[in-house]
Amino acid sequence: MSIFSSLFGKTKKVALSDKEASLYELIEYDQKLAFAIKEITKTDIELIPEVDEYAEIQETKDEGLCSKLNYRSAFDYVLSSKSKFQDKGYLLFFFEDDNKNVFLSTMKGRNEFEIVKWRQTNGINFNLDNDKIITKLKEWQTLCQYEVLGVGSDYIEIKFLQLPKDMGIFVNQLYEFCPDLVDQGTGDISILKDELTKTRLLQLWWD
Repeated sequence: MSIFSSLFGKTKKVALSDKEASLYELIEYDQKLAFAIKEITKTDIELIPEVDEYAEIQETKDEGLCSKLNYRSAFDYVLSSKSKFQDKGYLLFFFEDDNKNVFLSTMKGRNEFEIVKWRQTNGINFNLDNDKIITKLKEWQTLCQYEVLGVGSDYIEIKFLQLPKDMGIFVNQLYEFCPDLVDQGTGDISILKDELTKTRLLQLWWD
């Protein structure tokens, strides 16, 4: 099966196998999403896996599509195209599995927390389970606007659309919530503030 018009109006020919075509039909997905992802990854499209409460990838499948891609390409594509998927009612993101493989992925929805909940991202070494992390992310929504780009078992990548007004207070909250940002990262909280202000990009991680 092939199509010449993709989700965003490209004219590049892309082909899906019969198995891939059956997946988006099975979960009632917009077929153009499958073609858009295939154009980027050039690898097989699969259903996203289920993830257990310990953030471990399972053999069973969930409702969403994914395709293996290198980290840099997945990051760049999500960064540039996330809003276009959102407009159609889908969440675009990348995730890392238990073997450090990265997958470009999409699932139905508009709530960014669904991505973090699905991956069961946690910081157990810092007494942070998935619910606590999501609670903190919801608190931040009262201060700023952001979107989730990618997730792993112990990290989240975020792009800020609007930064908090008081960045001094916010970066101190960040350090309290994720000490490795400074302790294993910038080395100084003022550098963290400068980098976040400049790039509007943040990776939270808990080793």
